Parts: sequence; structure tokens; C-alpha cells
Amino acid sequence: MDLHDAPFPSALRCAVRTAAEWKQLWTLVDPRSTPPPLPGQGMVVLAAAGMIGSEGHWIDIDSVWISGDTATVSVREEMIGDACPAGQVIIFPAAAVRVPAAAVVRFRETLLAGEPCF
Repeated sequence: MDLHDAPFPSALRCAVRTAAEWKQLWTLVDPRSTPPPLPGQGMVVLAAAGMIGSEGHWIDIDSVWISGDTATVSVREEMIGDACPAGQVIIFPAAAVRVPAAAVVRFRETLLAGEPCF
């Protein structure tokens, strides 16, 4: 799903299984608009970093493992080092993928801070 720069106001990790949950989540992005349709079967897992005040910050869902009734979502968040030049703009890094539904969802976080300047 292309939610790469969806303006979620704060950091968020969640799983969305129903149209009602999707609509409620979408009101965080734009309460005035109708959300796009929830994709097919399964669930959508979302990782959002919230509002960030500079470029050089990314978030990705690297993989999802499903074992029994549990999905483990691997989230990687990266930010450049403090000494690296970055534009001072407001960004909203986010990532979302559709996966088979699971009763339990766990998020496994990796934070890479201060990576070399690009």
C-alpha cells in the first residue's frame, strides 16, 4: 500500500482487519475525506513515524513472519546522523503492507540512528 508520506500525526504501529478499523484509522490522516478501500482479504499492518522536522528519516516494513496465530512484523526505522546536512521540512514517514490475517500481531523494531551521511 502506498502510504509512504501519509500524515499520521504521531508514531503508530497497528494492524487493521476491518473496514470500520480502517475508517477510524483514516480519520487520523484526513478526517474530511473518505478512506481508500481496504485492500482485499487479510489485514494491513502499518508503521508510521509521525511528524518529523527534517529529511533523512525513513521507515520500512522489512518482513512479516506468521507462525500459528501470531504475525511478527519487522520494522526498520533509519535516521541520518546529527552532523549530516538535512533539509528542514516536515515529513511523515510511514509504511503499510497487506498480509494474511493473524490473531496476534507483534512488532519487532530496529532503529538505525546516526548512519553515515549520504
